[in-house]
Amino acid sequence: MKRWILLWVGVLTLAACTKQGVVDAEALTGTWTEIYDPTVLAYEASSVYTFKADGTAHRRIRDYEVNASHEIDLLWRLKRNELTLTFPNGHEDHYTVTLSGRDEMSWQRVGTTYSKGTWGIDWIHLLRAE
Repeated sequence: MKRWILLWVGVLTLAACTKQGVVDAEALTGTWTEIYDPTVLAYEASSVYTFKADGTAHRRIRDYEVNASHEIDLLWRLKRNELTLTFPNGHEDHYTVTLSGRDEMSWQRVGTTYSKGTWGIDWIHLLRAE
């Protein structure tokens, strides 16, 4: 009997662990601003993303180098923790999403790694805009 109880506790623990960390699509809806640490990444632009519950998104990019901005409409979907952004030309970007509370998240491009000192935009840090 004791074995069955331990086995049951183990199964419940495993089930709870597999559900932990799964990002709910509802948590992404809203407006998010990219935040960069200039000592780690030199990026001359910033983006603001607005995710809507219907699977559409809007991205406003501000390029500081040429003092211009442009906007683009996207489609988005979230399966478990993988965010797919689909651009108007059909190109897709895939990111693993990690939430750090309700107002902060990061994206890591699928198939890449990030470490301090890496120059690139494969890792994106965002804060919820107010």
